[in-house]
Amino acid sequence: MPPSRTQITTHDNLHISVAVHGESQPTTVLVHGWAVSGQIWECVAQRWNQPGRLLIPDLRGTGQSTRQATSHTIEDHGKDLIAMIETMADGPVDLVGHSMGGLISQWLATQRPDLLRSLTLVSPTPAGGVPFGPEDIAFFEALYDQPDQVIGSMIRTQPDPQALAACVQDVANNSRQAYVSNFKSWREASFAHALGTITTPTAVLGGEREEPLTPDLLQAAVVNLIPKATFTLIPGVGHYPQFEAPDAFTKLLQDTIPGR
Repeated sequence: MPPSRTQITTHDNLHISVAVHGESQPTTVLVHGWAVSGQIWECVAQRWNQPGRLLIPDLRGTGQSTRQATSHTIEDHGKDLIAMIETMADGPVDLVGHSMGGLISQWLATQRPDLLRSLTLVSPTPAGGVPFGPEDIAFFEALYDQPDQVIGSMIRTQPDPQALAACVQDVANNSRQAYVSNFKSWREASFAHALGTITTPTAVLGGEREEPLTPDLLQAAVVNLIPKATFTLIPGVGHYPQFEAPDAFTKLLQDTIPGR
C-alpha cells in the first residue's frame, strides 16, 4: 500500500513532509542522511513486515519539505524531529538514523531520551565530526553537480538499476543550500563528549566495505562512546545498504532494533 503523507510545522515555521506507512504502535522513525531525502528508505519500507507504523521525514531542504530553509544545523534537524515525534507519535519511538541522520539521532538521544524507546545508527556520522582539508571540501561540494557520483562513490555493490536511478534523481532534486550547509554541519559536529550520557538502548550497523566511515572508525568514534552500544557489520556493502542489499538489510534492521 502506498504511504500517506502529512506535514508538521517546525519551530521556525517550515513544513516538514512525512511519509506514513502502516498504523498503530510501535512507531519506528527512519531518518535519512546527507544529499538525499526520505526516498532513500523506500526499498526498506516496501519490505518492512513488522507490526506498527513507519514515519519517514524529508529533512528541511530535501524531498517534499520546505526547500527555502536558511538554516540546516544538526540542532535544527533535531528540533524538527522532536516536533514530529511529539506531534505524530503516541509514546516513545524506535529511532533509526542513517549517515547524517545517524548524527542527528545521536544528538536527539542526548537531548530528549524520553522520546526514544531505542536507537539504531546505520553508518552514522560521528558526533565528533569528520575533518576534511580544503581540497576534500571543494571536491565534495562540487559533487552537487554530479549526483550520480554522490551515490556511486560510496556504494560497493551493483544495486537494482531502478532503485539506484531513483536515488540519483533524488540527489539532483534537493536544494544546493541544503547540500552545502548539511555538509558543513556534519563534518564540523562537536558533541562527542555528550555521547556518554545516552541511556537509550543503542545498536550500530556499519557496512563491511564502507569508506570513509570504516568499521574501525565507527567502533572508535561512535560505538565505544555510547554506553553498552552493540555493533554489527553488514556484509558486502558500502554506505547505502538500503538499496545495496535491501532484503538482507531490512531483515537485519528489524532483527537488530533493540527491544523488538
